[in-house]
Amino acid sequence: MHFQQIKFILVFILVGMLSSSLKPDNAKFSVLLVDYSDGLGHMRSILVDQNSITFFTNCDYEYDSCKGATKTLYERKLTRAESSGYYNFLRKLNLKDIQGKFEDPNDNSGYQINITVSGDELMRREITLYNATFAQTDSIIQKTNDLIADEKYKFFLKK
Repeated sequence: MHFQQIKFILVFILVGMLSSSLKPDNAKFSVLLVDYSDGLGHMRSILVDQNSITFFTNCDYEYDSCKGATKTLYERKLTRAESSGYYNFLRKLNLKDIQGKFEDPNDNSGYQINITVSGDELMRREITLYNATFAQTDSIIQKTNDLIADEKYKFFLKK
């Protein structure tokens, strides 16, 4: 073999190794949804990352009391297919024009959701919705809800 052929093969192998480390199966990401919609200071949050989904709150939904201490009420590991599917969904979602705070002054429903998206090959986005919604943010909430079996831990979509 000539030196050029060996060099080409080594470069080809190196590029293959690097690109395989960036496959969606290995991608790191996180989505944090925080819901303050009840207007009473109660916080409900869902964190989705490449490994798991976690629902935590400052309220105890079993006994209907809110004492301010944050506790985890629901948590489970994601399957590889769920993690990869969620990540690919985020990669295809167009969030480039949605960043910051959005408010509908004609609505006083008290709907407030904060959404933070970050990860490999994803634009970091911090979105706060006051009585407002977008198709993209609704789809993040819906896709997240699809990962939760128990209805009481799902987020409400603004109608």
